[in-house]
Amino acid sequence: MRIILITALICTSCCLSCQQSNNNLAIATADAMPVAARITREVPATKAPSASNIIYQSSDGGQTWQDVSNGLPTKFDPIRSVVRNGEIVLSSLNNGVYASYTGLTPPVWQSKTLVKGTVDNMFVLKSGLVIRDDQHNFLQEVMGTCAWIPAFQSLKEKMVFCMIESGNALVAGGEGGIIRSTNGGISWDKVFDDKYILQIIESGGNLIAVGHTGMLVSGDGGKHWEKSPLVGVEVMKAGRFGGGGLFAIVNAATKRNERKSQVYTSVDNGKSWQAVDKAVLPFDFCTDLVQLGDQWVCCHEGGISASADQGKTWQPVLKWEGEDNRADLIVADGIIYAMMSFGC
Repeated sequence: MRIILITALICTSCCLSCQQSNNNLAIATADAMPVAARITREVPATKAPSASNIIYQSSDGGQTWQDVSNGLPTKFDPIRSVVRNGEIVLSSLNNGVYASYTGLTPPVWQSKTLVKGTVDNMFVLKSGLVIRDDQHNFLQEVMGTCAWIPAFQSLKEKMVFCMIESGNALVAGGEGGIIRSTNGGISWDKVFDDKYILQIIESGGNLIAVGHTGMLVSGDGGKHWEKSPLVGVEVMKAGRFGGGGLFAIVNAATKRNERKSQVYTSVDNGKSWQAVDKAVLPFDFCTDLVQLGDQWVCCHEGGISASADQGKTWQPVLKWEGEDNRADLIVADGIIYAMMSFGC
C-alpha cells in the first residue's frame, strides 16, 4: 500500500505546484544532516546557462526591445506562440510547452505539460488549449487543471497548421487544404483542396484562409470557399489592425531568391483588398505586422522595423544575426512579443 501511495504522488508532478514539494523535501533532508556531513557535501554554486535569442519584449510600442528568454530551456527551438486566458504560450521543437502570464516584465516562464519533445502546433479553442506532438497525437488541456487528455483521434492529416471554431463546427487548415468537423472532431470532411493553408481567421462572420496560393473567403462557416482578389500569390499572414480593419502580407518574387513584401488592407471583412500607399516594404520577406495607434511594427529577415507614419517610412529597431531568421509578433496587455520561429 505504501509503494502505491508513493507512486501516485510522483505521478502528480505534471503540475507546477507539485514540483515545489520536491524542493521542500530536498531542503528538509539537508537540514537533517549532521553539520560535518553538510560541509563536506557543499560545492560552489554554478550559474545555470541562460537562454537567449528566443523571445523579445517591447513595452514602448516597439521602439526598444529586451531579450526575455531567461527561464526557458537553453535548447528551445520555438515553433508556435498563442495568447489565451492571460497567458502567452510557446511551443518548441525539443522541449514541449512553456508559458508566462502576460503583462509581466520580464515574463516568468514555466513548463505546462509533461510532453518534453516536439509540440509542433497549438490551437486555442473554447474548450481549452490543444497541442500536437511529433507523433501527430492531439492533446487537449482540461480547463482549470494540469491534466491533458487525447483529442481528435481520427484526425490523421500529415500537417495541421491552424484550427478555428465557427458556430458548431471546427475548421482546420494544413497540408492538403481545409477540413471541417461538425461533431467536435470525431470525424472530418475535406471541404477545399489546396497545397498549404497556413492560417484561418474570422472577421464579421467571414472565415479567411491564407496560404501559398493566395486567400480564400467563406461566408457559411467553412462549408464553401471562394477565391478573394488576392489569389495566385503567397499570402504570408493576415490579421486585424488596431482600427478594426484587416491586413494581409503578400510576398511576391521579384527576382531569383528574392521576395519583396506588400501590405494590403480590407475594411469589408476580407471581401475586397487595397494596396497600402507605398505598399512595397523596404526589406525582404516580411513575416508579421502589428499596429499600435499610428505605429506599425514589422518583422522581416534580419530584424524588426517600426513606422510612425503607417508604413511610409521605416526605422530598424532590432537586428539579429542570420538573414534566414524570422519572428512572429504577439500583442498582449499593451506589450509586444517577438518570438523567433523555427517552424513554417
